[in-house]
Amino acid sequence: MSRLSGTLSNLESSRTLHQNNLEAVEAEGTQLLQKDIDMRRMVEMAERKRAWFNDMKEWMENIAVFLDEKVFSIVPLHLSIFKTDFTRFVVPQTRRT
Repeated sequence: MSRLSGTLSNLESSRTLHQNNLEAVEAEGTQLLQKDIDMRRMVEMAERKRAWFNDMKEWMENIAVFLDEKVFSIVPLHLSIFKTDFTRFVVPQTRRT
């Protein structure tokens, strides 16, 4: 009987130990799950930021291409306006003096 009683007490202490270990593992699993969720959110945020920066880069490149195309057509226009203004304002003043 004492042997049975000793075995029973060993089983009960083993059960208590395993129960405590199981609770610790469950708590660790919950923490890891929360960390996983947080990391996935961080990755999603980083992906959104990367996409935003790529869109901004593409937009800036489109503006640069547009300006490169338009500068060559605008420069002659500015030169003709400058020549017209020069002939309208400066030439008459030089003739008067």
